[in-house]
Amino acid sequence: MASKLPDLLWAQRVPHVYLTIDLPNVTASTAKIELTEDSMHFVGNGGIDQSKYEVTVNFLKSIDIEKSSHAIKPRNVIFFLVKKEEEWWPRLAKEGKARNIKVDWNNWKEEDEADEDEQPPSDFDMSQFGGMDGMDFSGMGGMGGMGGMGDMSGLGDMGGMGGMGGMGGMGGMGEPDDEDDDDDDIPDLEAGEGEKEGDEIKEEKKPEEEEEAKEEPKSE
Repeated sequence: MASKLPDLLWAQRVPHVYLTIDLPNVTASTAKIELTEDSMHFVGNGGIDQSKYEVTVNFLKSIDIEKSSHAIKPRNVIFFLVKKEEEWWPRLAKEGKARNIKVDWNNWKEEDEADEDEQPPSDFDMSQFGGMDGMDFSGMGGMGGMGGMGDMSGLGDMGGMGGMGGMGGMGGMGEPDDEDDDDDDIPDLEAGEGEKEGDEIKEEKKPEEEEEAKEEPKSE
């Protein structure tokens, strides 16, 4: 039975190429991938019916085989190809256009749009290349450093932000109100004292009133 030809999708940046064999359910145990400086050859079973697929691509320019790598994923096979010379390729294959080679528009950027510090597309998750010889992650826009986010454990102190629940303690701000209440009570206390003084005055006047009452009959 003749092998089928899978579709290839490609995108690039000045330093590297993103190449995808658009074939799901590739059986890793039976797939054979040969990657050289000038070409890529794939043969393996995939698709719903696990048919045999095979494809060969002769690259327009050479790649650095030591820094390039690939990974078999559930939906496709991906390649991260590092160019030997950092330059823009007008096409992927040396032979020219091929009916099964298509532009990966989801990941494509024009030469003047590419950012040197940008991270690889999500489809090309670098964790898929973990442990590959020659794979230098230091030049991958610091993705490895993202793991350093684990250091955010130091932000556990921010858990103290929960202490802002202690802002409830700002209910203690009510204390000045209590003091104000005390201040408001002061006039009442003075009034009370005034009343006591008034009572004392009245008490002092009682004897005089009694004397005046006694003197009235004498005037008659």
